[in-house]
Amino acid sequence: MRLVWHIAKKDMRRLAPAAGVWLGLLVMAALVMTWAAISDDVARSGDVRGWLINLKVAVGCLTGTAMALGTLLVAQLVQEDPLTGSAAMWRTRPMGAGRLWLAKVCAAGLVFVGAPVVALTPVWLASGFSLASWWAAASGMIATQAILVVVAGGLAAITKDLGAFVFSVAGVVAVVAPGLTPLSEEILGGAPSGVQQTRMVLMWPLGVAVVAAAGAMQYLTQRTRWAWMTLGLGLAMMVAVRIAWPWDSLPERPGIFGRWGEVAKDRGADLVVEKIVVPTNANLPLAVTVAVPPERDANQFSAPWNGRATVTLSPRLGVGGFIDMGGLWGEEAVKRVIGLAPNSGPVKWGLVLTPVPRAEKPMMAGGATAHARGNLRMARMQARVMGELPWNAGAVARVGASATRIVSVGQLPGSMEYGVMIEERDAVAAMDAQRRDCFALVNRRMGIFKNLPLAEQGAVEGGGLRLSARTLTYEPPMHVVDGKRVEVKDWERDAVLVKVRFEVIERWQTPVVTEHVPIVDEGKIL
Repeated sequence: MRLVWHIAKKDMRRLAPAAGVWLGLLVMAALVMTWAAISDDVARSGDVRGWLINLKVAVGCLTGTAMALGTLLVAQLVQEDPLTGSAAMWRTRPMGAGRLWLAKVCAAGLVFVGAPVVALTPVWLASGFSLASWWAAASGMIATQAILVVVAGGLAAITKDLGAFVFSVAGVVAVVAPGLTPLSEEILGGAPSGVQQTRMVLMWPLGVAVVAAAGAMQYLTQRTRWAWMTLGLGLAMMVAVRIAWPWDSLPERPGIFGRWGEVAKDRGADLVVEKIVVPTNANLPLAVTVAVPPERDANQFSAPWNGRATVTLSPRLGVGGFIDMGGLWGEEAVKRVIGLAPNSGPVKWGLVLTPVPRAEKPMMAGGATAHARGNLRMARMQARVMGELPWNAGAVARVGASATRIVSVGQLPGSMEYGVMIEERDAVAAMDAQRRDCFALVNRRMGIFKNLPLAEQGAVEGGGLRLSARTLTYEPPMHVVDGKRVEVKDWERDAVLVKVRFEVIERWQTPVVTEHVPIVDEGKIL
């Protein structure tokens, strides 16, 4: 071990100056994400998207340069004691390839895996990361850097210098890149989307394993031709998987892309479709109201997430399509979480059914009924209030790494609509697919509650941090005076913006078979 550590220290001393620059780029990207803020001028001009694009370019330049430099440094670390040819100095020393490999692993692990986590930890802690958030960010960084070390180190082991390494990287990327991007069904012989997604999921571990196998072959045998043959056969296998893999799942992982698990019939027994709203415009989706039994814990809720269904509106017309969360998804649950409604009885959720395709307008008479059949993907979620912000620009609410700041309130630039522009920061590890945020305008003194539709303006990620801009549209509260709608006076006083986050605990899918669902002929979407 003394000899192994001696070699590792030698490599780290030689890499120290360049590695310091590389770490500085990573920290700078995280600091830019921490310091960047949407200014009042940007909010008033309405060019938030342009501001986000500029920030994404700046952060992308820093992180892209860091990635390129880190890749070259890993190659330099391996090629300090080259494995190709027979003139390397280490071959004349009392040291085998196994010890050399262990020394390179130690040096690469300390410099390229451990050092970034140590360097970014102060920035993460200053951003309010909890222990769980820190571990999620650190583990993500460790996994990403480990993959970089394995891939770059494996290719560097079978090339004689940095020039050959760069060309080998370009060649591998040219072969692998099409497999990591969605392709049309015509190119893939009519493969459905589930099969395509499974193929893409498989490509990542296969790619890493192929390059690692080629590098291991070089270390074990020092036969470069065998290592290149291993790489070539592995890449050919990846291409074959991308084109010919026939299944949309893996053993023990049904539906690996969505990860919804198997059907839980007992959980969906009491789910009830209460009504379906048929819009006057045939191009709009149908609105569906679903009632779900309450959970035992007061801050937990089961809700439909998405799925597919067919609604038979008449004996001759069936509307089939995708079910997704509607504009008022979570309204009743938010009221219960913040104490505006008792948390008892079934919880109603608003969904939409987007037809695929919908060729004609359904004509329904009042009091008509329909049949609904399909599968719903359900999620049991933990709900918590992430803050109540005063209804004015500059208000901030923070819970751990999650921070929300109101940038502006009032009429949106270049529009007749009113809106709240908010800036949100969070850890990248807080996956959007595992949560949903709901926002509501609340004035408890006046009994006002409005669930606000949310529109994403864009997001930027870097250094383990995420910054996003969102716009919440609203109409000022109105009441009727002498037959006219008049805005409620002083409604903004004591008004707050409440943010409630629903985080997924469990997922399952359940069949839905209903009959005689009430039809309401309206032009609005729930």
